Amino acid sequence: MSLDPDIRRLAQQIEHHNRLYWELNTPEISDHAYDALVEELRRLDPKHPLLDRLEQAPQLDLFSTQEASPQARFGQAVRHEHPMLSLNKAYDFEVVERWFSSFDGGVVVMPKVDGIACSLRYASSGDLTYAATRGNGRVGEDITANILAAECVPAHLDGLVGAAEVRGEVYIATQDFQEHLAERFSNPRNTASGAIKQKNHEGTRAYHLRFFAYDLIVSDQPDEKTKFERLEAMGFARAEHTLCADYEAVEDTVRRYTDDRATLPYETDGVVMRTARSSEQIRLGLTAHHPRFALAFKFSGDVAQTTLVDVHWQVARTGTITPVAQLEPVELSGAMVSKASLHHAGRVEALELAVPAQVVAARRGGVIPHVEGVLKLGDKPIEIPTTCPGCEAPTTRREDFLMCSRPQECRPARIASLVHWCQALDLDGLGQKLAEQLYDHGFAQRPIDLYGLTREQLITLPRFAERSAENLLAQIEQSRAIDGAAFLVGLGIDDLGVTVARRLLDELGSLERLLEATEARLLEIDGIGAITGAGITKALHERAEEIERLLEVLDVNESKSAPGDTQAALDGFWVVFTGTLASSDRKSAQAVARQHGAKTPSSVASTGQGILVIGDRNSALTGEGRVSTKHAKARSQIRQGADLVIIAEKEWLEWIDGNASIEELRAQWSGQAR
Repeated sequence: MSLDPDIRRLAQQIEHHNRLYWELNTPEISDHAYDALVEELRRLDPKHPLLDRLEQAPQLDLFSTQEASPQARFGQAVRHEHPMLSLNKAYDFEVVERWFSSFDGGVVVMPKVDGIACSLRYASSGDLTYAATRGNGRVGEDITANILAAECVPAHLDGLVGAAEVRGEVYIATQDFQEHLAERFSNPRNTASGAIKQKNHEGTRAYHLRFFAYDLIVSDQPDEKTKFERLEAMGFARAEHTLCADYEAVEDTVRRYTDDRATLPYETDGVVMRTARSSEQIRLGLTAHHPRFALAFKFSGDVAQTTLVDVHWQVARTGTITPVAQLEPVELSGAMVSKASLHHAGRVEALELAVPAQVVAARRGGVIPHVEGVLKLGDKPIEIPTTCPGCEAPTTRREDFLMCSRPQECRPARIASLVHWCQALDLDGLGQKLAEQLYDHGFAQRPIDLYGLTREQLITLPRFAERSAENLLAQIEQSRAIDGAAFLVGLGIDDLGVTVARRLLDELGSLERLLEATEARLLEIDGIGAITGAGITKALHERAEEIERLLEVLDVNESKSAPGDTQAALDGFWVVFTGTLASSDRKSAQAVARQHGAKTPSSVASTGQGILVIGDRNSALTGEGRVSTKHAKARSQIRQGADLVIIAEKEWLEWIDGNASIEELRAQWSGQAR
């Protein structure tokens, strides 16, 4: 064993991350960053004993779970009937081409979603019997009591001839994470892992978990195409995938997913490729570590080594104080990066950061830079602030998070709140720099102050001409007429994003009723969990005076058309849009649907009358385009007798424009599976 302190620290980091990944299912760093740590250890000490141990999958204590309720079994070990092995990795196309030449037939290519791999077992009766995390590949952790909180997990499958195992990924969509969870958690993957394993089963629903299926373990399927068709028919949301007949198509598809990764609705660090023919999968077989018939292509350029120069602390609108790494500029995913997230104070402590440090920097999903590993530390330890860097108030701790004790009086927090309000109301003329000027001159320290601004005040600001002042005041005046959901989002309350806001208003009928609602009433609303309900109720109560003042100067549109009204022809319906709309953006289309009495959830609902509108820029209705997850789920539900229809955008617009009555379109839509 080497006595070199850097080698010893590096080995400790690798063992720590290995345990997080295999035993606790809560990795802190990406696979690529982990590989970089291992390669650095191999370079510094090629004969280090840890390198030999890494060739073997770590083992957990194995035992079988006996008959018990899901709640009683929760968290116990479950032995996988078929191993859930790791995937061999490729970082260049030469490896992919060699792998492709080892078998006959095509390949299925799909994004490698950064979620929690798990296995669902269904009995021959069709009932879900077990759900387990991947664990070490041979033994996982029982999560049956929580798995049904994830969207698109059927409790029962019809038409099974025998038992079946479905494999898939539990994840949190990027939009859901940013809207509801980003202020409290570091990243979607670890948040999903914690949510699916928490003991408060009802609270799991507050984390907006989703599930898609990517594998079906049964003996009578000839190829991957059949497998995905069966998964769709069972009611699962399928993994996005592309079937490729030759190597050129494989490479083109991988490059397309690489280019599109920032627009995908989830975080991903690569793509997974799997031999399309079942006969070839059987012939190729498995090693002790990975299946030979599958390969993971990891996105390149996402990880690099650089120097951590310093750590700065910035204050968010909630008062959370976040550490930001200052780096020697390094190229990541085609962009030069000099700053990176360290998530929270607990992360700084866990890494025992001292500068200057040699670190591994990465970009999760190709977007946000992070420091994911330390190769060598300097001699100047990073200290956790005891006072807020924005206002010098004492800091407090909430587990790993550092907080300002007086956020309502803290300059950076108040400015961030102003900017957030303006973003929620689409006030494009008021950004960070102008918000700072307004705050520092005493003109606007809270959103209510914006509605008292004058031309005389604005023109005293540096480089602010009369035309600019008039334009800004016109925008502010226009924002007095505000949608109820935008008003709630603008308040900046944790977990109160646009989806939750719209759901609350649709259910309660008015903003006034929401402000009067108890926590118990919110918990009666579908999709509102205990954590979300308690947090929203408390925040609305604490900020009642501020809300009342805002309502005195704003005209909040919160009403729903009454049943029988001409504007409520879709009362009792939900309307969901998928694909790219040719006529407008999705937010505007949803607003139109709500004007006609419909609810506009973010995904296809499992109950009630529903309409799925396919954007005209998506050619899936003609059979030429890719079918979205929402489209596939709607088709499956229609086959199972659900009261919903699928229409093209042009048909939706015909009804909106009054060229068809609701009765005519209802008759036209009836029975169409599209």
